[in-house]
Amino acid sequence: MPSSATSTHGLLLYDFDGSPCARRVRITLVEKGLDWDTQVVDLSRLEQRSARYLAVNPNGLVPALAHGERVLWESNVITEYLDDVFPDPRLY
Repeated sequence: MPSSATSTHGLLLYDFDGSPCARRVRITLVEKGLDWDTQVVDLSRLEQRSARYLAVNPNGLVPALAHGERVLWESNVITEYLDDVFPDPRLY
């Protein structure tokens, strides 16, 4: 289950610095001026295969984004969701 985010918008990004897909989501968050909390999923330690993370994202990949009770994965889905929910500025 996602942890409760303390950011203003209630966003929690499951992230790993070396992931290009996670980087794409971070860029979207920055471009939209959103703040978020980060939960690092260390791919070098195979944390993406842990039962705890698989409960968040059954695909076992980063990124994943929790927004309240909603959890999304796949960077394209996440960035489109952010553009719909936080439309200013529109990126798509």
